[in-house]
Amino acid sequence: MAAEGAGEPVALIEQPKWANAWLTEQFVHWLDGGAPMETNVEDNLQSVALVFAGIKSSRTGMPVKVQEMLASARQEAAG
Repeated sequence: MAAEGAGEPVALIEQPKWANAWLTEQFVHWLDGGAPMETNVEDNLQSVALVFAGIKSSRTGMPVKVQEMLASARQEAAG
């Protein structure tokens, strides 16, 4: 096992924007007919649903069916 700090530094990719500003810009570019984003929206929703189901389960002490919770959230958002 390597000692802490024994690794090599890795330079960050140079780009003018990071985090949410960059992702939002990429999304808008895609909406305008540009290249698709590198992430899949459905995969991201599944990940977030899993996190929120875990939070809900820890608060209630009960199991949460992730897909049912996600379907309910989608119905609520659709109004």
